[in-house]
Amino acid sequence: MLLPYTRSFFTYRTLYGRITLCDGVNGITEVHFGNVNGAQSGNTNMSGTGVGVYAGAAPKSQPSERTNKAANEIQAYLSGKCTTFSTPLELHGSNFDLLIWKAVQDISYGTTMRIRDLRATLKANNISTSATHIGRALNNCPCPLFIPIHRVECEAGTPLGNAHTINIYRGLIQLEKRFAQK
Repeated sequence: MLLPYTRSFFTYRTLYGRITLCDGVNGITEVHFGNVNGAQSGNTNMSGTGVGVYAGAAPKSQPSERTNKAANEIQAYLSGKCTTFSTPLELHGSNFDLLIWKAVQDISYGTTMRIRDLRATLKANNISTSATHIGRALNNCPCPLFIPIHRVECEAGTPLGNAHTINIYRGLIQLEKRFAQK
């Protein structure tokens, strides 16, 4: 289910499964693990935001220059040749969500951070919040992978996520740690 900011989307095959990338006016608006068949899809969107309402035409399933660039960066990331992404993102969320997503982008490749440590980092910057609020912001993240929410762990040391994403996130951090050791 695509957000209303999406103009086009395309599903790419990777060694680790299909990834659907959504393009907006100024950047990638969403990343989905698996296929997305437009606004009529019965799949749930990774950000949990549900079906978007479109003022004009629904987004088209077609690649764009930006989704192609993003897909190439993802392939390089999955093969250990890329540790950061340069594809522009067009993020839509609350000011708090944007703040949390920015903090998560600062977590280094191949490392993890527990929610309590993320809270401490935020508190050092005069931002006081709860683990629940951080978890909600991470759940609302429309661009997992580009915003490495897989690097954030709960207090038990396991990745955050739902039944669909937890194994994906676990695999991504294992992949990063394997390549970071080389």
